[in-house]
Amino acid sequence: MRRRNFLQASGMAVGTVGVIPRLIAAAEDSPVPQHEGAGIAELQLQTRRIDKLHKFYGMVLGLPTQRDSRQLTITAGSTRIVFSSVDEGEPFYHFAFNIPENKLEAARQWQKQRTKLVRKGKSEVVHFSKWNAHSVFFRDPAGNLLEYIARHDLDNSAKGVFSPADILYASEIGLVVDDVSKTVAAARTELHLDIYRDNSANFASIGDEHSLLVVVKRDRKWFPARQRPAKVFPLAATIRKPTAAQLAMEQYGYKVSTQ
Repeated sequence: MRRRNFLQASGMAVGTVGVIPRLIAAAEDSPVPQHEGAGIAELQLQTRRIDKLHKFYGMVLGLPTQRDSRQLTITAGSTRIVFSSVDEGEPFYHFAFNIPENKLEAARQWQKQRTKLVRKGKSEVVHFSKWNAHSVFFRDPAGNLLEYIARHDLDNSAKGVFSPADILYASEIGLVVDDVSKTVAAARTELHLDIYRDNSANFASIGDEHSLLVVVKRDRKWFPARQRPAKVFPLAATIRKPTAAQLAMEQYGYKVSTQ
C-alpha cells in the first residue's frame, strides 16, 4: 500500500520514526501539473505582519506574490491566498497544502532548510493513520500554522525533487467555533458537505481530501505541538464544488462558499 511505499522511498524503515536525510536538489527540476479543478480556490485572511509575510511567501517559499500597502496575494498552486492588513490583534490561522503523495520526506527536508518544523514530541513527521496521510508542520512569521500533507489515497505522485511547484493547492482551513456539532449541521444543510473522517465535540473534518473544513472548539490547543490555543479571527474560504452555496457565520466573521 502507499504508506509502505512512502516509508521505503523516503528512507524510513517501516515501524520506525527515524528519517534518513536526502540531498535536495534545485527547485526548478520538479515540474508538476497544476490541479486547477480541485482544492480550495481562495482564502481571505487577516494579518498585522504583511511585510514579513510578503518576504516569507515570496522569498522563503518561492511562491508568486502581489502586494500593495494593505493587501498581499499569494498564488499557492491553484489556490489564491489573500492577506488583508489589520491594525489590531494578531490574527493567526491553520491551513494545509496538498503535495504529491510520494514527496513528504523531500518536503520535510526542503522546508527544514528554510524554517523550523513544528514537532509532535520528537518527530517531525506526523502520521494520520485514519486519513492514510503523512504531514509536516511549520509556522510563518505571523504565527499561522502551515502544513504540507501527502494523502496516499490520492493518485498524484510526481517525479523529481521537491519545489514550490509541488505545493498543489490549499486543502484545509481551520474554523474555530464554540459548538462543533452545530457547525457540522450547518455545513451539511447550507453547503451540502458531510463529515470526512472525524466528528467529536472538539474536532471535526468536513469535506474531502481536496478541500476540508477543520472545525475545532475555541481554545483547543492546535495540533501537533499542543501549545497555542485556537482563537477566532475572521476569514472567507471559497471551495471548488459542482454547485454554488454559502454558509455565513456572522458571530465569528466567517464566510464559506462553494462554486
